[in-house]
Amino acid sequence: MQGEKAEQWRVLCEMAAVEKDPQKLLELSQEINRLLEENEQRLNHQHANTQSAA
Repeated sequence: MQGEKAEQWRVLCEMAAVEKDPQKLLELSQEINRLLEENEQRLNHQHANTQSAA
């Protein structure tokens, strides 16, 4: 992950680690998952571009 998104991911994980409310924990988990999926898509796209350029 890069820059601001990496920091956002870390902050959300810290919040989730101490969250007691199940609904808020679910929401934090969903946002963490969304960010991780975005990162995976970006990495897959970069990998595909690298492979096609070779």
